[in-house]
Amino acid sequence: MLCLTCAEPRIEAPESTCPVCGAPLQPLTTDSLESLVQERLQRKISALRATRLIDEPTATRLSDALVSATAVSVAAPLPEAPLTLEQKADALADKLAALEDWRPTWGRSFFQSLEDRAREEREARHQTLRREHRAPRGEDELDLASDSGQALFHRVDAGALGGLEAMAALDGDTADTSDSAPKLHEYVWWFLGAVLVLGGSLMGVREAWRALGGVPRQMLVTGALFAYHAAFVGLGVFLSRRSASVGRVLASIGIALLPVVYVALSSLVALEPLMGGVVATGLTGLCLVTLRPTARLLYGASPVSLGGALIPSLLAGLPLMALDEAPQSRTLCAFVGVAALVAAAWRVRKEAARRATLAVLSTGLYGAAALALFTVASAPEGFAALSPGNPLLSGMTLWGMALAAVVAGVSGQPRAHEFHPRAAPVLATIAHAGVACGALASASVALGLTPGAAPNVDLASALTPLVAALAFFVLEPLRSALVHPGVLSLALASILLARLGTPEEPRAWMVGLAIVGAGLLPVARVSELSSLRARLLGWGVVLSVASLALTSFDVLGEGSDTPRPSIVAGALVALSAHLTGGHRWRGLHYLGGLGALVSGLALIDVLGAPGPAPALGLLGVMAAIYAGAGLLQHAWMRRAGRPDELLPLDDLSLAVAALGALRSTLLLDVDAEKILPHAPFTMDALQEVVLGCAPALLLSGLLLLRARRDHSRLVSALAAWALATAVWLPLVRFVPVGRLLDVRALHFAGVALGFSIIASLRHWEAGSPDPRSKGRRLIGWIRLPFPESGRALYTDGFASVALVGNVFSLLLLATWMAFPTEQGRPHVVLAGALLVAGAALAFLSRGFVTWRLRGSVGTLAAVGLFIALTAVLNRLGRPLPPDAVALRLTCIGGGLWLLALATRRFGPALGLLLENERHGPLYQYVPFAGVAVLGVLLAGDPLLVGGPVPSRAMTVVPPLFPLGAALLALLLATAFESRPLVKAALLLGLPGAALWAVQGTPLGHALVAMDPPGGRWVRADTLELARNLSWLAREAWLESGETVASVWYRAFGGLAAAGFAYACVGQVLTRVEARHRFLPSLANLFQRWAGIAAGLVFVAAFFQPGLEAAVLTLGAGLLLLSASRARALGRLVCGGGLLLLVHSLAHREPRFAVWPGPVLALVGLLAVLLSPHVARWRKHDPERARIQAQLGALFYGVHALLYALATGGSPKPEVAMPRVLLEALMRSWDASWSQSVALPVTTALLATTLFIGATQWKGALAGLGAAWGTMMAGLAGVTGLSVALVAFVAGFENGNEYTDLLSLHGPALTLGVAGVAALAHTANRWLRATREDLAGGLAWGRDAWLMMTGALLALTAAQGSPPDEHALPLALAALGLAVAVALHCAWRERTGRHVYFVQVAAVGVYALVRLLYARGLRPEHDALFALVLGFVLVGVTVLARRAGIPPVARATRRFAALLPLGMALVLPNEATGEAALLAGGSSLLYAALGTVERSRLFGSLAAAACNAALLVGALSMDLEGVEVYLAPLGLLLLMMGQLFTSSLPQAARNAVRVVGGLLLYVPAAAKLTLRLGLAEDGTYAVLFGAVCLLGVMVGMALRIRAYLALGTLFLTLDVAATLVHAGLRDHRVGFGVMTLTGLVIVGGRVLATLHRQRVDLLWRRASVALRGWD
Repeated sequence: MLCLTCAEPRIEAPESTCPVCGAPLQPLTTDSLESLVQERLQRKISALRATRLIDEPTATRLSDALVSATAVSVAAPLPEAPLTLEQKADALADKLAALEDWRPTWGRSFFQSLEDRAREEREARHQTLRREHRAPRGEDELDLASDSGQALFHRVDAGALGGLEAMAALDGDTADTSDSAPKLHEYVWWFLGAVLVLGGSLMGVREAWRALGGVPRQMLVTGALFAYHAAFVGLGVFLSRRSASVGRVLASIGIALLPVVYVALSSLVALEPLMGGVVATGLTGLCLVTLRPTARLLYGASPVSLGGALIPSLLAGLPLMALDEAPQSRTLCAFVGVAALVAAAWRVRKEAARRATLAVLSTGLYGAAALALFTVASAPEGFAALSPGNPLLSGMTLWGMALAAVVAGVSGQPRAHEFHPRAAPVLATIAHAGVACGALASASVALGLTPGAAPNVDLASALTPLVAALAFFVLEPLRSALVHPGVLSLALASILLARLGTPEEPRAWMVGLAIVGAGLLPVARVSELSSLRARLLGWGVVLSVASLALTSFDVLGEGSDTPRPSIVAGALVALSAHLTGGHRWRGLHYLGGLGALVSGLALIDVLGAPGPAPALGLLGVMAAIYAGAGLLQHAWMRRAGRPDELLPLDDLSLAVAALGALRSTLLLDVDAEKILPHAPFTMDALQEVVLGCAPALLLSGLLLLRARRDHSRLVSALAAWALATAVWLPLVRFVPVGRLLDVRALHFAGVALGFSIIASLRHWEAGSPDPRSKGRRLIGWIRLPFPESGRALYTDGFASVALVGNVFSLLLLATWMAFPTEQGRPHVVLAGALLVAGAALAFLSRGFVTWRLRGSVGTLAAVGLFIALTAVLNRLGRPLPPDAVALRLTCIGGGLWLLALATRRFGPALGLLLENERHGPLYQYVPFAGVAVLGVLLAGDPLLVGGPVPSRAMTVVPPLFPLGAALLALLLATAFESRPLVKAALLLGLPGAALWAVQGTPLGHALVAMDPPGGRWVRADTLELARNLSWLAREAWLESGETVASVWYRAFGGLAAAGFAYACVGQVLTRVEARHRFLPSLANLFQRWAGIAAGLVFVAAFFQPGLEAAVLTLGAGLLLLSASRARALGRLVCGGGLLLLVHSLAHREPRFAVWPGPVLALVGLLAVLLSPHVARWRKHDPERARIQAQLGALFYGVHALLYALATGGSPKPEVAMPRVLLEALMRSWDASWSQSVALPVTTALLATTLFIGATQWKGALAGLGAAWGTMMAGLAGVTGLSVALVAFVAGFENGNEYTDLLSLHGPALTLGVAGVAALAHTANRWLRATREDLAGGLAWGRDAWLMMTGALLALTAAQGSPPDEHALPLALAALGLAVAVALHCAWRERTGRHVYFVQVAAVGVYALVRLLYARGLRPEHDALFALVLGFVLVGVTVLARRAGIPPVARATRRFAALLPLGMALVLPNEATGEAALLAGGSSLLYAALGTVERSRLFGSLAAAACNAALLVGALSMDLEGVEVYLAPLGLLLLMMGQLFTSSLPQAARNAVRVVGGLLLYVPAAAKLTLRLGLAEDGTYAVLFGAVCLLGVMVGMALRIRAYLALGTLFLTLDVAATLVHAGLRDHRVGFGVMTLTGLVIVGGRVLATLHRQRVDLLWRRASVALRGWD
């Protein structure tokens, strides 16, 4: 017989199944034998692949070849795949094996992409070179030939060269390529040259100014500046023949210098007026001469226009230096520029050339701006004069507004839009913004100053927005949108003017806003333009509303609270709106009504009438007046035949009346305690009450009259609300009420009941109702909501207010419940009863049909809630004892359940009677909800009664609380057949059973309140003790002789009893045939909760085990095991119960005995050993049985280890398992386990269990079990050896037993561990032929024990004591045995990890020898040893590569690469020369590895080590500065870029080189630039220049443009910084440097303009030469 699953022959097996795996056996046939051989070969291939003897591709090819060679399919069930769990484990093992060879791919992909990009660039470059070689003559050579010919023959006009250029032009771009058209960068060079020349000249003039004085100084400065002006104009005229654009730029610079010339001339006029006048006259004539060619250059503009735009501004600035303060005179001078701009605009309005026009206007604008700037700068205070409160600021603000207005007017002309369609609108918008900004600036200045401090400034600031408004209105025909800023400016001006009259009252300032808004309304009516009329009307309404709001509320928080501004503003707005409105604009009546309302309410405040009645009276009178006027207007409109959709007066009447009805709510805020209670009924009191209620009654009556006109129930509801508020005052005045809160709740409840009775009159209507009419339109557009007619129009309104009254009454009752009083209890109870009556009336009558409350289940639920609320109000503040509450709530819940059953029977008939048949079947859910609520209360009350101590709660909380909740949940479950409710009942039964077990009775103990009425409930029999000690003291809730532990002991017993009871009920339900279809389905649920109870007992036993609970749990498990559907749960509970039994018996002894650990381990062994036989006997799934048995054995094994480690410790039943864990930890910490045989025996049994379990699996699971079995067996051997050594050789002497153990028996233990590794290796070699999976597991265990051998040797050597004649041979023998095992593994299995072990062992031998015999060696010697070992390993790597052993080569190479890191760890943390030399040696080591392996990675590490050596060397020589750290980093980047040149694309190479160069140069250049002149000599600058020159030479040698550019740049920076520093120290040098530099730039641009083609030729030649560089 053959087992195809195990791939083994089973000749001796008598049965038909395999005794190992349980699979069916196959007869010995050709097909089955072939399948067996194929399976054995597949497993052999897998074993070879797992041990890395063959690689993955080879294994795949062998497997594919074996599968493809199969020609006959076997009919027997072939093991095509292992069992499910084995298959998953093998897949996971394959993934982990693949993970062992995993390397990060993101870096590889990144560098591969760089490599591909570099290769593509190289191929593209080669292709380009090949194409150039095939066709060497191209367009560039044609251009070069043309340029060279022109340079040789000096641009001959005729000949072959002209034809050549013509042919080139035909093939070139057709765009404008004129040489005379300069580009943007050329303009920049012109500007820089001009700035440098001007700056240098100013510096020279400053020196001359300091050297000279008086008139000569002014003459010199003026002449020099005019000479600059003339020079620029002349240069522009000269160069305009080559480039007109350059000429215009230079001429513009010349014009820009003229205001500066006249500034100097103004100083001369101030010093010598006569001479200054003569010079000014002559200079003006010369300016007219220079302006003629300038005008010709500026697009041929008229010289007269250009002079007229600029000369007046220049002449107006002459007297400014002679003026002291004179802000008015200065402002008038500044306005000359504006006048000149206006004149220039008037003169050029008919010019045909648009560019000339623009040049003239720009010149005039520049002259005006320069004049204004000089006006402010020449003042004695300078620009400080532009401070708030200074008259010059106000004048210049007016100047800015005037200039902006002129610009806006010019740019808004049609001619400007024709010439400049894009720029003109933008310029006009900017000018408009300038005017607005001027108005805002003046307003800000005015509001920031104290009124009256500067009257002229105040008046000017107030009139400036008025001027802005005038400008906007004048410009409005050009742009109609300017009416908006005009209105805003006018409003701002009105506010500022009103502020001048009442500076201390901010609310009165807004009266000016009301004046503007009210004035705009009639202006809009008389306006002829429709667009302007609409804008003015909108702004009038907005400003009127804003004025009403701002006069009513103090926005700024300043001034008094006088309402007089509101009266004036409201009256103005109301009068203007009503007079302007009429019929045509009758929408303005809304604004008038708002103004009248604001004015009237303010008048009431002025009169000072107390209470809300006067305001309500005013609202009632206004509503009546508007209603009458509305009736008259409606009648007139109907007679005139006009549409009546928009009725503003009716809308105002309704709005004012509604506002009054809502405002009447203030009557409820009357303080009843200020009114004498039990007041006699007299005429004065009656008159007082009538006067107080009359306005509300008037409003209510008016709204009731309006209801038929408006056809809306909302109006009748407002009327009812006003009536309800009117009833409150007589109730407070004449009825003895007590406290106000109680009476308010009663009032609202009574009003709700009364209005409900009124609403119930709807039932009397007979016949079909009238068709509903639509509500009246508001604002002629929106219809009033809730339309109705007839009697329902009124009854529905009262019903709505009744609902609101119920809500308010509930809110007040909730407020009273927070602070209950006995005085108010009758009132609130009566209010609750009224609420119940009102809700019942709503449920039964037809008064609430509109709200769909009749016969509604929600209304019925509200009745129940109100009944419950009334009961709570009755008992609030005087609660019953909890035991009585539990009993009563349980009984009430039962009664509600019976009521619910009756409602289920008769509910549909009642719903049909109440005309709500759809809700009839839902009535039953109301009492059912009550049952659920009572259940929740019973379940939640233990949290309130128990208190903060859970142990106290176990003795105080009545068990009927959770038991009653469980009973109600079961009742609900039977009614709805709900399994979740059954689960909730079973859950509640567990704490109920625990409480019952603790207290011994289901009703619980009698409880009394220690703090009446309901605070701190204690047992009645311990009340005196609680009062004497504390209510939380143990004596107050424990009986005599009782402890907390005993309480919890009984509680856990109760949990176990509940689980046993659940199991019994489940067993009964499985055997009883019930007629009810719901009960038999609960058997599984009861059994599951029996398991949950057992789980809770198991968790509780973690702290406190109990023998009774363990026995009951075991009994419950046996009952579950006897049930057919719960045997899996029964096995789990039985296993847990057996563990609990051992656990509880172990804690009954004074010391932890030896037997618990071995017994638990033996139970696990028996479970693993017997599970296959039991599975075959019971015909269960063998794999599932195996999994369950081994998981259970694992669980038992963990507990067995804990008990074995804790042997000899003292148990503590209150904290059982934490004590076991603590004892195990403590006795493991001090090696106390070595004094008992419990741990060796337990680990030996566990190792046996693991090995047996491993043999039951195949593949990865078997290997894992074998690995852990090897570890556990080795642990058993080591611990057993330790116990034997301690017992028979030498015991412990010191407190730290592990130290004694290592010092006394360390070598022997190490030899034992090495022997374990050798035995595991021997077993591995023995099992490799039969069970490769088990052999693999043994291999991993062997490797782990090899590592443990090294660790023990290291710990032994770390003791530091010199070896004796017995210890050293043992240690050497252990090390030799481990190395021999590792070498044999490396030889037979070709694995690299064993090579690592040998290398680490070599380092360990050195460390052992050094520690024992050469303690005086320095860390540098250790680093030198590592370096030498690294070079030796490089040789071993070379030999291994030649021998064809890649794993050994990889292991030695990687270990050698890690040795420099170890050197860095052992060396001291300081920079020394020796450390630098060792870093250099590491660089050589990495370089050797890179050479051997041809790896750029090791080359990079060599570069990094080299730069680290440079850094350490620099630090060892005490060099400072950030460049010491950044320069090596930059050099490293440069070396890396050069190393990876062939693998990096051009952009990456350039980036690396630039960044590296910047890191190399920038820190030193920054230090040189920032600290230049602080050094004693220029050595640093010279050295930096030498480094830059070296970089330039390297760039030229390597033909790299980045090195050349960076070196040249920083060399130039070095020279420039030196020259700048010298110029700053001596201004004459600065004058020379700046002037010469500027002249060189200007001269260069002149030469480039004159010889443009030759310059382009030189530039192209340089570009071609550098194009071939990298």
